Amino acid sequence: MREHPPISIGDLADHVERLKANDDLLFLQEFQTIDPGQQLTWEHSNLEINKPKNRYANVIAYDHSRVILTLVDGVPGSNYINANYIDGYRKQNAYIATQGPLQETICDFWRMVWEQRTCTIVMMTRLEENSRVSFL
Repeated sequence: MREHPPISIGDLADHVERLKANDDLLFLQEFQTIDPGQQLTWEHSNLEINKPKNRYANVIAYDHSRVILTLVDGVPGSNYINANYIDGYRKQNAYIATQGPLQETICDFWRMVWEQRTCTIVMMTRLEENSRVSFL
């Protein structure tokens, strides 16, 4: 992995504009220098019962940090949601990253919010992407 020097906040906008030149070529080149590190598994995301709960086939929940819902009696796969914990600066599992809920996963989403005692939700995507609607 190639080291990248820190960018001061005052230079960030110019730096991003430079990376965006030539159809984001420098963004791509910088991204390709990132070492993928350890190979992580996503077996739960790949289970046939859970595949329909993933908005995109290539955006999965890694097994080691996935949010595990309380299992609903008699409902196979009910403990799965496409969501992972993310560590904060000084706190482990400080955040949860998840996909925009689909119509068939909206109940799982709100169950996760309830079970994890989430008090803030930040949506960083559009309500509709490639004709797929998020149900929030």
